[in-house]
Amino acid sequence: MNISKIIAVILVFTFTVLGCQQQQTNQNEVTSGGVILSGEHSGNEFTIATGDELDIFMQMVDAFNQKDAAAIWEFSADSVSILGVEGNLNYVTQADFEGMFSSIDSLSWEIDAAIPVQVTDTDIVKILADTREMMNYNDGTTTRVRLMEEFTFENGQLTGVRQWSAALPEDM
Repeated sequence: MNISKIIAVILVFTFTVLGCQQQQTNQNEVTSGGVILSGEHSGNEFTIATGDELDIFMQMVDAFNQKDAAAIWEFSADSVSILGVEGNLNYVTQADFEGMFSSIDSLSWEIDAAIPVQVTDTDIVKILADTREMMNYNDGTTTRVRLMEEFTFENGQLTGVRQWSAALPEDM
């Protein structure tokens, strides 16, 4: 094989490898996905959030399981809106959570999945969470529920929660 054929083979190989690497990079780069169709941020897209909100959320889960309202409120606004499964909008404070926790003997909040997404061009991050919750109350009653929840963080603080529910089978 002469030198020009060797150089040609090396160039073809190099461009093929570089082309594959460029194609791989482009397939993995997602600048945004999904879109908000209504409300204040209508038209904005989502990106996977890269801030501390997911870590903060997981710390809040641990604090919830320990019935530690003060630790939850380290990362929360003074008042947090909660749109519950029945469609009622309430604003809760640390004192409200302390009262709720005092009526509970034991609880378990398990997270099956948590996805942090950021609303583009804002400081709003939403954690979409698939969860299972069980509470044993001091009066002997128990609740078991599977939840899909949306936790809204603005500037690193929890400001809102929305919940959707389904029955939770005994074996889960």
